[in-house]
Amino acid sequence: MGNVAAMEMQAGQYMGQVPFSASMGGVILATSQHEFGAILPAHYHVNPHFTFVLEGRYEEAFAGQRVQCQRGDLLYHPAGCEHFNRFEHAGAACFNVEISPDFLLPGKGLRAMQQQRVLEAPQMKQLLRSILQEVTQPDCFSESVVVGTALQLTGLFMREQSPRLAESQAIRRVKALLNDASSQALSLLEMSQTAGMSASYLCREFKRATGLTLGEYARQQKVARVCQLLAHTRLTTEEIAFEVGFTDASYLTRVFKKVMGITPGDYRKML
Repeated sequence: MGNVAAMEMQAGQYMGQVPFSASMGGVILATSQHEFGAILPAHYHVNPHFTFVLEGRYEEAFAGQRVQCQRGDLLYHPAGCEHFNRFEHAGAACFNVEISPDFLLPGKGLRAMQQQRVLEAPQMKQLLRSILQEVTQPDCFSESVVVGTALQLTGLFMREQSPRLAESQAIRRVKALLNDASSQALSLLEMSQTAGMSASYLCREFKRATGLTLGEYARQQKVARVCQLLAHTRLTTEEIAFEVGFTDASYLTRVFKKVMGITPGDYRKML
């Protein structure tokens, strides 16, 4: 970024074309589009916001890191975090959900989250899509739904990203096992042996540390992997089921719909 001062982007302000913007109860929504070859100079936003990549791909640089963003990715940008973007290989379109200071309490708490992140969180992505659907097909209740969904989004994000001081090394080992895409279904006995504690105690400690049961956590990790494969490969549902470790495509579809609210086929069509 050099020594050039970063540009300040005010509430609802985005570079490129902004074909849609709206403000609903402290939630500012905007779509932004960028042409192939565009380079956005160093800038920062006065409000924290979530960006969901609707199409295309680009590079984003921040805090000494460079990440490749593509369709289906979700990013969190803290207030005041400098970054710049390059669209050297394709154009892109993004949907942005910005949380202003006059939003409800979780919006204020969101300002404590100062690290920019790429989020692998199926539930959060689904909430972004729900908000997008409300603004593309609005009715007289849409504003209430958008505000409620944004509140759920910020609360879920804060829960996921806040440091869990009570998370022990044993719980981290179990999470690593459940995060391993190559791991097949592990029994509760195997996980408790890895953690070095009884099965019942592991279940209680894991729920206390993560807010999820072992089964819920494992399903979310698998669904996150399925989302990646649906977005970035041409694999069939049957092939993805085998790749991720589901017994068959029918079971994958049931689990995916329970977590995401839509089928894998509908998710791919939306992308």
